[in-house]
This record gives sequence, C-alpha cells and structure tokens, in this order.
Amino acid sequence: VTPALAGVSIRVAWATDTAAGELHALTDEDGAYSAGPVAHHARVAVAASRAGWVVVPAEAPHCFLAARQGTLEIRLQTADGTPIEGVGVTVTAGVKYRHNAVTGADGVLTLTGLDPQQYFVKPFLKEYAFSPSSLTADLLADPD
Repeated sequence: VTPALAGVSIRVAWATDTAAGELHALTDEDGAYSAGPVAHHARVAVAASRAGWVVVPAEAPHCFLAARQGTLEIRLQTADGTPIEGVGVTVTAGVKYRHNAVTGADGVLTLTGLDPQQYFVKPFLKEYAFSPSSLTADLLADPD
C-alpha cells in the first residue's frame, strides 16, 4: 500500500472457487502484507480497506494506493458575523456524490468521510442572497 500505511485490511478471495473461502491479512508499518499460501497460477481477487481512508487498486497487481478521507466544514453567517441557522446546502462532487443538509444553530454544516476531490457547494434559504452564491472546495489527499 502506497504511501506506507499500517492496519489496512486485505481480503483475498478465489475468483473461480467461492467454496475455498478467503484469506485475511493486515498491512504492516511499511504498507506490506502477506497472505497465503496461494498457488502461483490461482486466480484471486484482492481487496483492501481501512476506515477513514480511500484505498484503490494501483496499476501493479495486488498493490493499492491510499488517501485519507477528509472533512469539509461549511460556515454561513451574515455580514456582521451572526451565524445563519437552517440554511439548506447542496454539496456535489463528480457524478456520484450529492448531499443535501441544513446548517445548525451555529451556522455550520460539517461533512466527514469525504474522498479527496473537488466539491461544489451551494447554499439556499428563502429571502437570503449569498455571496458568493456558490463555490468550489478542493479537498486534497493527505498521506499522513
């Protein structure tokens, strides 16, 4: 796993023999893992996961890339700094992520467990005009 990340759960399943069961392993502090024995010619499916991280297959077989999931905090307030409660907020990213929620009494909406990518944020509340009317936020990958 790159960057080196300990505690990633690895699951190895036989692609052709579901009755053979699965092998499980955890990565060490170098991001390495060992699961087996597995015959060299065996067709297996290897998956990796860790809570709070996005773990995706790399180009090399049985290798993975990891990025920490992030948090987006949206704070809405009047020009004089007073929090605005009950603002509807739509947050979208790509074609697969859409989230609608409302700010709390403190004018804040916090979204957690987000993948590193660009998010589009649009607030809405009857009789209010927001400046800017929408914005984009780039959530960058943090390998640490």
